[in-house]
Amino acid sequence: MLSPLLRACLFDMDGTIVDSTPVGNRAWGRWADEAGIVDRTFMETFHGRPGLEVLAEILPADQIDTAFARLVDLEANDVEGVEAIAGAEALLSSLDDTQRAIVTSSQPSIVPVRLAAAGLDRPSIVVTADQTARGKPHPDPFLRGASLLGVAPGECAVFEDTPPGIEAARAAGVAFVVGVRGTHPDAALQGADVIVDDLSAVRVEPAAEGAFRLVVSA
Repeated sequence: MLSPLLRACLFDMDGTIVDSTPVGNRAWGRWADEAGIVDRTFMETFHGRPGLEVLAEILPADQIDTAFARLVDLEANDVEGVEAIAGAEALLSSLDDTQRAIVTSSQPSIVPVRLAAAGLDRPSIVVTADQTARGKPHPDPFLRGASLLGVAPGECAVFEDTPPGIEAARAAGVAFVVGVRGTHPDAALQGADVIVDDLSAVRVEPAAEGAFRLVVSA
């Protein structure tokens, strides 16, 4: 599959360029143990969503900040099993810093830890959960990423592994969405234009005046 003509790619981090699912599961599971949370159904849907929003559905308002600080600490201090998604390094390296950004629901203290553990360079532009009033599935994070790169959303591709992320990308009006398998079944990623096993299925084909297309082998 060949994408439309593009000027930038916006990458989710966890589950898309970095496999950190075990860390997230451990952190939320340990926090739930410490907090005495018996109902763990929230763990079926927390991937890809801002942690504060998830906690707001579980806890009284006066307990959220303390719980959130504990979760961030747990996640920032655990890199066991963190690794780059196959093809992530090559794909990121094929784009320059005017053509790529990370747009994640993670906190700023977690991003450099996970990228370093995965052996990936940090792009100049990283949008984290604290930078927008609304997180995914709202379009705000991707709109900010496109704005910081100086491109229109309709000139961007988004790489995502979760339904909230894909919904956010569509709401932002991006040109092309690549769903990455791993955290959700294909049926949950149907909002993407194409679904891939990993990023080794994607390469950049340069075009004129700094534009490019993505060639995807799904």
